[in-house]
Amino acid sequence: MSTLPDPLVREPGIQRNFDALAARIRPPDFVTTLASSPSVGTEVYYAHSQGFWHLKFYSDSYWYFLGGVALYTQDPNTRTGTTASTYDTTGAPSVTLPLAGDYDIEFGAQSVLSVEAGTNDGRIGLHVNGTLTNQAFWRMTASGQGSAGSTPIRRTGITAGHVVAARYSGWAGLDVAFSQLFISAIPVRVQG
Repeated sequence: MSTLPDPLVREPGIQRNFDALAARIRPPDFVTTLASSPSVGTEVYYAHSQGFWHLKFYSDSYWYFLGGVALYTQDPNTRTGTTASTYDTTGAPSVTLPLAGDYDIEFGAQSVLSVEAGTNDGRIGLHVNGTLTNQAFWRMTASGQGSAGSTPIRRTGITAGHVVAARYSGWAGLDVAFSQLFISAIPVRVQG
């Protein structure tokens, strides 16, 4: 129990109010697993591999994201994609989503057409547990021409432990150099 400064302690009602308020403003707990049946309104700081997520439990049985650090991976190397039929995985960044639920995922890269002739698209694809789910394209028409961009996407119903990855590919057999390939993920709502 905290105590108030001397002149106010003489009033027991003020001390009771102070104690009740002190109990209500307790900061959220730091956890590594989510409670299976918390009270509505419970807040926690959930520890993941790169930091913390501030989550709040609502009556629909989901924990909602209030803030925190995204899961993020970036490949600092330049990679070359050539074939249109497959996505290359060498050095491609990925993150493992620790909780089941809905996530906002963003993936992107810088790309440069490496050859003199032809028009080519650099493309990156979002893969969830090895399955292509979304793609982004950049059109380039001259050697040395580059483009950069990212694509945000909301993926729902992801199960805990899923790996999401950004893969890269050229188009029409022409080389496209990719750099700063990245992927990031933050939860929208999750379950323990």
